[in-house]
Amino acid sequence: MNLSKIGQFISRRRMAMGLTQAQLAERLNVTDKAVSKWERGKSLPDVTLFSRVAAELRVSVVELLSGELMNVVRSSNLDEAVDWDGKAAQATPLTLHRDDPADLLVSPYLFGCNLEHTRSCIYTGLSAQMVRNRKFAGKPTACEGCAIEWFPLGERGVFALDEPYTRHGEGYHMKRTLECNSVGIFNPYCGEAVGMGQHGITISQGQPYLFGMVVKTQESVKFTVSLTDRTGKNVYCRTTSVGGGDDWTRLEVELTPQAADPDADLRICWENAGYVCVGAVSLLPKDHFHGMRRDVVEAMKDLGIKVLRWPGGNFAGEFNWMDGLLPADMRAPFQSYLGLETQPHTMGYDFSEMNTDDFIALCREIGAEPFITINPCWNTPDENAAWVEYCNGDVSTPYGKLRANRGHQEPYNVQFWSLGNEFGYGHMEGDNTPAGYCQIALENGKKMLEASPGLSLCSSGPYPNKEWAEFSAKPLAGISQMISQHYYGYDPHYTDLSTVEEEYNRCMASVSRMREL
Repeated sequence: MNLSKIGQFISRRRMAMGLTQAQLAERLNVTDKAVSKWERGKSLPDVTLFSRVAAELRVSVVELLSGELMNVVRSSNLDEAVDWDGKAAQATPLTLHRDDPADLLVSPYLFGCNLEHTRSCIYTGLSAQMVRNRKFAGKPTACEGCAIEWFPLGERGVFALDEPYTRHGEGYHMKRTLECNSVGIFNPYCGEAVGMGQHGITISQGQPYLFGMVVKTQESVKFTVSLTDRTGKNVYCRTTSVGGGDDWTRLEVELTPQAADPDADLRICWENAGYVCVGAVSLLPKDHFHGMRRDVVEAMKDLGIKVLRWPGGNFAGEFNWMDGLLPADMRAPFQSYLGLETQPHTMGYDFSEMNTDDFIALCREIGAEPFITINPCWNTPDENAAWVEYCNGDVSTPYGKLRANRGHQEPYNVQFWSLGNEFGYGHMEGDNTPAGYCQIALENGKKMLEASPGLSLCSSGPYPNKEWAEFSAKPLAGISQMISQHYYGYDPHYTDLSTVEEEYNRCMASVSRMREL
């Protein structure tokens, strides 16, 4: 391996990217002296850095280690090769060099996974929470007054949705309704049991579960919490807890069922007369990982995910990161902009089970690089810059200090950030024109770079066309090093290799065109 040749290659590529040694070092979280040694042929980047260095220099790992560029695509005229209306031109087709696959290494940053709070990805997926509508979002059920997914216990209790315990954090500007409720239950007769329950709880024999409930009462109340069969007659486990008061109080008990049941009931009841207000209910396996299922986390490890994008996707347009600074039970649900598309299995709501700290913990557990998508429609540039500072700032910064005070002393050093998601389509709120997205992305990107210089920013706008190239991609080239293009749908004719090659050529020509811009 020729260290001098590799060093000269790194130097040439760095200068071609318009970067100083100090700027490249900052992006890679190394010293400028280390970069200087690489370029002088005195040493090589650590093996764990090869992919990062290659990604920053816009080359493959093979090119980096060989010290020379390899042509992948050739075309006599890119403008003829690409029809900016999105169709491959026929006049000057592109060709591929089919190298031996064994000779090629793919950067781990080229492919990743998208962790989006949508459909059943979180509820019944990654989230370990076992209770549906645990924060009582939406309208109450007809006649009964109980929250959706819950049923009343007792014959003479009076139910109604009441003043919420859940709330949104700072920076919440979205126009949504019916997100925040509590369930109020009035028992007019002492000695008669009232309460609430939920069907369809899957439990395992001998598995300990952590039950939590936030309540507010007129006086001290003795609560009984049970896991039973569907009829309520066979009790798998039961415990009691005394609590309550004029202010919200969180009660916690452990339940270990003596039998398994895929369709058990969770039942909460009491016999005190008076008014009880329930703000949130929680049921988790005791071995959960930051509120996530251990088996799913292990499966994600097995997948070998190297880049994990969060919180989406479409859901990024509904997410307010500052809600995550509240305790999990207190975070208000998010009502989806397109509930039937993105949250059809949870009544159109996400229940805010994961925050930034949880996501970073997940990435570290599975060995993935975090890739965060901001909400440029509803969060301001200052609020998104604060998110960057929370992740990357040291304790001398306001949000870096806040992170440290929450138990995370060292910066998370999140390198990859997406400037929104799929702007240019009707399913995303905000300005859906290339020029409009560009203006929003520029305002946010500049503020984010002020908070943490050297970020790798990714634009995510409409499909490539001439207007997109001129009014979005080109103006963003000064701050955005990456472009995210999303294609959906399955076409059986893609099984034809020539068609795949044609699509590949068209995409590669788009990339080459962007480099020219």
